[in-house]
Amino acid sequence: MSMTPETARNRDLTVRQRFRSFGRKLAELFLPKVCASCGRVGELFCPDCHGAVNWVVEPLCRRCGRPQQNEVDLCANCRRRPLPLKRIRAAVLYTDPVREVLHQYKYSGYYALATPLADLMVAAWARWQFPVDVVVPVPLHHAREHQRGFNQAALLVSSIGDRLNWNSDDEALWRTRPTRPQLGLNGAERRANVAGAFQGVPERLVDRRVLLIDDVFTTGATLAAAADAALAAGARTVSAYCLATVSTGREFN
Repeated sequence: MSMTPETARNRDLTVRQRFRSFGRKLAELFLPKVCASCGRVGELFCPDCHGAVNWVVEPLCRRCGRPQQNEVDLCANCRRRPLPLKRIRAAVLYTDPVREVLHQYKYSGYYALATPLADLMVAAWARWQFPVDVVVPVPLHHAREHQRGFNQAALLVSSIGDRLNWNSDDEALWRTRPTRPQLGLNGAERRANVAGAFQGVPERLVDRRVLLIDDVFTTGATLAAAADAALAAGARTVSAYCLATVSTGREFN
């Protein structure tokens, strides 16, 4: 049976990821665990740093889930430019120590940090949970995933899924083209950068309530582009759950 180029690329990525993961696990056997935030020996995310996490709490915007000073139905951003998602929720605010730990996770190849970061999402989900049919990590383009060695969202889903009994599918969406990193772009640039960058697989999405998983919610441009693709493929609704959210999207608009 012939193999499609996309399947071949995914297989090659999986093999490389396994080798890298094996190397990281070997290092963890012989090197002491160090807190990715403060450097304390003994834990990947020490109790003191965990205690300094800024959890997302109400009042929130009903749609985007950003914290608000007062009770509101929709925040100014969602009234002005609503995203094509039913709702977005996040576990914590994108502030230190989570910001530093997440940076180590994404850009230093510290795969093991997926577990303590996923722990935060598991703990907060009890507050925000809502019905979903399939959980989909926001995909990276294969070139970016090859460069990084893993998809940070997919590892979070893998760490969370069994504990929350999620039905996950990391092949329901795929990235059709490489895009520039969103870091440093304003809101309009972010939206243009990811417009049309995703494609959904109808047989995996039709009439299903989809939950996208990503690490950080900033403007929502990436989530919106992924949601558009899922809806075009027949999803009934699309929501998102992220590890962290910036407190306001005003600086990106």
